[in-house]
Amino acid sequence: MAHNDCGMAHLFEHSEKIVAALENQGWSRGRAEQFVKVQSAKLAVKSELDALEQEYHRLKSLFKNVHVAPFFLTLADKRLYIPRWYQLF
Repeated sequence: MAHNDCGMAHLFEHSEKIVAALENQGWSRGRAEQFVKVQSAKLAVKSELDALEQEYHRLKSLFKNVHVAPFFLTLADKRLYIPRWYQLF
C-alpha cells in the first residue's frame, strides 16, 4: 500500500530538518548529515506510484504463490484505489 503526499518523496527537500532532528537527539552534525545523505539516496522515492509498482514486482518475484494486490490511498478523500498499471494484468 502506498499513499500520496509521501514524505519519502520529499526527503531531499527536508534533509536540513531531518539533520536538525537528529542533532536534537544527540547526534553530531557531521554524523547526522552523512546518515541523511546515505539513507536518502537509498530510501527516497521519486514517485509514489512508481515506488508502489516497483515494490509490487519485487514482492511478486519473492513470493511466487502469494497474491499481491497493490493499493494506493489518497489522503484527500481517504479512499483506496487500484493503480491503472495493475488493472492491465
